[in-house]
Amino acid sequence: MKHIHIPETNITIPRIAASFAPAGSDYTDTHNYYLVDAYLELGGTFLDTANVYGRWFEQRLPVNELWLGRYFSERHNRHHFILDSKGGALNPWDKSIPRINSECLRHDLENSLSNLHTDYLDYYWVHVDDPAVPAGEILEIMNQFKKEGKIRYFGCSNWSAERIREAMRYADDKKITGFTAHQTMKNVAYPNMPAVLYDGMTYISSELEQLHTNNQFPLFAYTAAARGYFSLADRTDFQTAPQYRSCRELFDNNKSRERLTAIKKLAKETGWDLTQIVLAYIYQLPYPSVPVIGVQSLRDIVNCLIAMELPIPTDFFEKIISKEVHHE
Repeated sequence: MKHIHIPETNITIPRIAASFAPAGSDYTDTHNYYLVDAYLELGGTFLDTANVYGRWFEQRLPVNELWLGRYFSERHNRHHFILDSKGGALNPWDKSIPRINSECLRHDLENSLSNLHTDYLDYYWVHVDDPAVPAGEILEIMNQFKKEGKIRYFGCSNWSAERIREAMRYADDKKITGFTAHQTMKNVAYPNMPAVLYDGMTYISSELEQLHTNNQFPLFAYTAAARGYFSLADRTDFQTAPQYRSCRELFDNNKSRERLTAIKKLAKETGWDLTQIVLAYIYQLPYPSVPVIGVQSLRDIVNCLIAMELPIPTDFFEKIISKEVHHE
């Protein structure tokens, strides 16, 4: 297991950030406990969750945090992990109410601590942005949580380059702790941006790529395997099966198909697995990067471990990635 250090923190993490038991999963607690145990045994320590995960179901419960709290209660091993969560996301049942404010962020944090049976989080993410709120105001809220000992460090998720730069300037001017990492969607597929934005997500833009590169600002890349697109796209039922609808809407287009052709050719020439090649893209980015993986089987973890070591030519991904860029 390879590791990276998050600058301006004392945190060194494995290059696999793992999210287990996706909300709505059919898997049992026993199955997911086994996967977390296996991840830990393989050197994995970074657990990713969010207070909103699962709240879109009828009962509006934070399903993901609750089961992870049960895991910690049974295993008594919270201290072995670097644990994160996220707060401030819009309520799935009413997305008209902004929640990036002190009251809502504190509510989500306190609820996460209770759900996870812990008195602190190693890392806390502002899950979404609200450009109407000054970045400095958000940093002051995070610094207060840090001062209270409820969080150790914090980052932003789904923010624009302009807003991250605003936060960086404020932290420098006020000599306070700033964001130390960013979490957003990044993978080798070409995204259908209307579908990405409709789902409330963001995809890394050219401006963000430059910011991450110039500042060596760590990226936690969610949907790093493009929801399995490169393994699924050639299935005979891919265009019709309802379970692939989200994957189709997010990533199926001519550019992604061209990239799939090139990746399949490399896989055939080398014997490497398609998913491992796709994940290797994240590990070859020119700035500190960690894929956030939704783990449903031991194979998901193994794929990352192998992807870290694949000797893919450094220019392979440059050649297959379109020169078109996504602007903010």
